[in-house]
Amino acid sequence: MAAYGLSLALGGQGGLGDGGGGVNSGTPGAGGFGGGNANGNSGGGGAGLGGAIFVQSGGTVTVAGSLNVNGNTVAGGGGAGAATNGSAFGSGLFLQGNGVITFQPGSGVTQTISNSIADQSGSGGTGADAGSWGLNKNGAGTLVLSGINTYTGATTVNGGALEVDGTLTGTSKVAVNAGGILTGTGTIDPLVVAINNGAIFAPGNGTPGTSTAIAGNLAFRSGALYLVQVNPATASFATVTRATCGWPKYQSDSRRRSPVMRPVLPSAILQSRPVQ
Repeated sequence: MAAYGLSLALGGQGGLGDGGGGVNSGTPGAGGFGGGNANGNSGGGGAGLGGAIFVQSGGTVTVAGSLNVNGNTVAGGGGAGAATNGSAFGSGLFLQGNGVITFQPGSGVTQTISNSIADQSGSGGTGADAGSWGLNKNGAGTLVLSGINTYTGATTVNGGALEVDGTLTGTSKVAVNAGGILTGTGTIDPLVVAINNGAIFAPGNGTPGTSTAIAGNLAFRSGALYLVQVNPATASFATVTRATCGWPKYQSDSRRRSPVMRPVLPSAILQSRPVQ
C-alpha cells in the first residue's frame, strides 16, 4: 500500500516594505516592515516609504545648496481581498537602517522641509526592523523643519540656524553647539535640549509674543545665549514642560528695553519682560 505525505505551503514572508504572500493552502505570509499581512491567497499591500526621498541603509547624505521639500504625500499599497494594507511613513524623507543625514546650507541659503522625516524606529520598527538616523545641521545658512518629524537619532546644530516650526517628536536629544542657533514656533520633544557654550536659543519667529515649546528638559551650558525679541508690551518666550537648568546670558534685539530674567522652575515659562 502506498503512503502519501501531506505538505502545507507557507506564504512568502515580506522583506522591508513588502507585503506578505498569499497561499491557496497553508499559512499566509506576514508582511515585512511596513508591509501588510496576507490573508488566504490574497497578498498584503506594500509599504509607502518616503514621499520625496528614500535613503537606503548604508547611504551617506549631505545636502548643500537650496532645498524645498513641500507638498509631498506617501501612501501604502492596498492589500488584495481581505489582506492588510501597507503602512506609510515619511511624507518627505524616509531613512532606512542607521545613519546620519547632514544639511549644510551656505550663508544666506535656506533649506526647507515642510513634510515629515521618518526612520524605522520612529515608525514602530523594533528588533531586526529597528533603525535610527540622526540629523546634523552644518553651514552658516538656515534649515527649516515644519513637518511632523519622527526620526530617532540625535539632532546636532554645529552652525547656522535650525528653525523648528513643526515638531521633533522622536529625536533622542538636541545639542546646539558654538555658532549654532535654535529657533522657531514649533514643539521639540527629546529628553534634553542642550544649548552649549557659544550657542543661541532664540524662541519664536523673530516677533515679540511668539514662542517655542520644549516638551523635555532645557539645559543652558556656561556661555550659552538666550535671545529674545522685545517690544514695550511683550517678548518672545519658551515654554518648558519638564525642567530648565543653567542661567543663560540674555540678549535683546530691543535698544529701548532691557530684558529681566525670571527664575525658571519645572513646567515653567522661560521669558523676559520689558523694563518700564
